[in-house]
Amino acid sequence: AEQVREFVESEEVQSNLTKAKKFSKQKTDEAKRELTKMVDTGKGKAKAGAKKSVTKAKSAAKKSASKAKTQVKRSATKAKTAAKKGAKRTTTKAKKAATKTARRVKAKTRKLS
Repeated sequence: AEQVREFVESEEVQSNLTKAKKFSKQKTDEAKRELTKMVDTGKGKAKAGAKKSVTKAKSAAKKSASKAKTQVKRSATKAKTAAKKGAKRTTTKAKKAATKTARRVKAKTRKLS
């Protein structure tokens, strides 16, 4: 046990121990720097991905809004066209009815005179 204690306390072992501590500290610092660099890179990529997502969402919203606007305009145009057709039909029917009535009245007038 005494020999082991002497060996551990010897200058050679102590200098090697100091070198080992220094080496391990150096490697730990290096690993920390690399890890920090990776985390920063990940943050940047996440930020860029979020920006892309926001941009895509905005463009999708704009597209859907413009589609809805177009559909509303089409519906309004269809309604106008249908109303015009209905009015035209009603006018045509009224003219035909008036013509028939006029013919009947003429025919009755001829019979009476």
